[in-house]
Amino acid sequence: MRPELATNPQTMQRFKQELLLASKISQKNILRIHDLGDAGGVKFITMAFVEGCDLAGLIEKEGCIGFDRALKFTRQLCAAWKRRTAKGWSTAT
Repeated sequence: MRPELATNPQTMQRFKQELLLASKISQKNILRIHDLGDAGGVKFITMAFVEGCDLAGLIEKEGCIGFDRALKFTRQLCAAWKRRTAKGWSTAT
């Protein structure tokens, strides 16, 4: 977390609330978040490790991913968003 955000009490409260909500969601397309920590004044979160790269890295490596693959990713994103909103986490972050 950027230091200027970590020193803002309102930002930290919102971050903690979102972590609490995220910890209650179990869905294969949502990364599991475990804890919020502080090491020497640096705020961090711990989460499940997922092997592989993110979408930006994939596109950088492979270039155009094609319509069918993009549609597959979009469906996964929509499934995760649906689960998120069903659990009451409706704010855009």
